[in-house]
Amino acid sequence: MNAVFTKDDEPTYVVIRKEVAELWASIDDDCTPYRNYKGDFMLKLGKFAYRLKQSPVKFQQLLRNVLLLLGYVESRYEDCLYSKVY
Repeated sequence: MNAVFTKDDEPTYVVIRKEVAELWASIDDDCTPYRNYKGDFMLKLGKFAYRLKQSPVKFQQLLRNVLLLLGYVESRYEDCLYSKVY
């Protein structure tokens, strides 16, 4: 599960260096026009990835929303404790 960026989140970009970009372009010709003058790819992330500062908070928010949609109830005493009565 990866949290998706919303319009309120600051965009995050990843640079794929020339060596990897060349390999990628050799496999997929459609991406060739997106290389910059150095031969790198600059990609805008659509989902929060591991090691981004915001990822743990966004993951927790996503997990909370999914659990609540599935009928779980959040504990009044513990933020990360959810229960469901069958």
